[in-house]
Amino acid sequence: MSKFRYCDACGNQDENSLKRVYQVDGYDVLKCKVCGFVYVNNPALTKVCSELFQDAGTVETHHRYRDVLMAVGESHCKDFQKLSIEKGSSILDFGCGNGYFLSIAQSHGMKVLGLEINKAAAEYGRQELGVDIIAEPPPYPSLTGKKFDVITMWGVIEHLPKPSLVLKLLRSHMHEDSWLIIQTPSEDALVRRAVHLLNRILRKQWLTSSMYQSNTGTHTQCFNRKSIRILLGRLRFQIREIEDATYGFRYMVKKPGLMGGGLKVRLKRAIALAGFMLSFVGHKNHMVVYAKLRKI
Repeated sequence: MSKFRYCDACGNQDENSLKRVYQVDGYDVLKCKVCGFVYVNNPALTKVCSELFQDAGTVETHHRYRDVLMAVGESHCKDFQKLSIEKGSSILDFGCGNGYFLSIAQSHGMKVLGLEINKAAAEYGRQELGVDIIAEPPPYPSLTGKKFDVITMWGVIEHLPKPSLVLKLLRSHMHEDSWLIIQTPSEDALVRRAVHLLNRILRKQWLTSSMYQSNTGTHTQCFNRKSIRILLGRLRFQIREIEDATYGFRYMVKKPGLMGGGLKVRLKRAIALAGFMLSFVGHKNHMVVYAKLRKI
């Protein structure tokens, strides 16, 4: 193994403790033997991700799934009740996209602010949904001095080249009773394990290229429960709960014509349905992590 990215979850820098599990698009997919974190070994990811998520096409992609994202946002707001998050609470949604969750949260009486690298998406949210979104890269100077009751990351952390750096920045915008809520794909999921098994049997790269994409900046890594606990623990967060979640599977399956027509589309819907059914056995395809700052 030549030049490699060390494990951002546990900080492991021992090359001998990193196992190559796949190769996708010419880059190794590594698994840390210490914590189980799986990630693409592409040193150029920071540049790749920055270019991808500033692409204006992202707005249309999100808009196509508007109904799904709005339904998921409504579900998230209902979950706030069990955390005693009340009306008037301040929410920062990191990587908010077009702002659909912010729109739902605002309708529930929350004070919302979105942070989004894509200027076109931020403009869409401000103009079409009436939500406040800041479009700027790190270190996010517009947030200086601001604290929030809740910071959310819905389907974001798996896209970040260095999650630890972002979480350190976000930590400075929390007070001692703030919630950090992270939703992300789970490496523990049965559907994911099934794909790994099929890949080893069939030796087909396309099976895993949809899960780990090295040069498009999409899903470049995946946490399991152990690795997300270690990462947050290293950064002085205390996890209060980790829940299984199906994310948008159930909404994608229910909505007719969501992804258009044709054989390719029907195949996508069949895969979504299969993933949804598998989610009832063992761990589901996503997990939601609820954490607070650890008191010193």
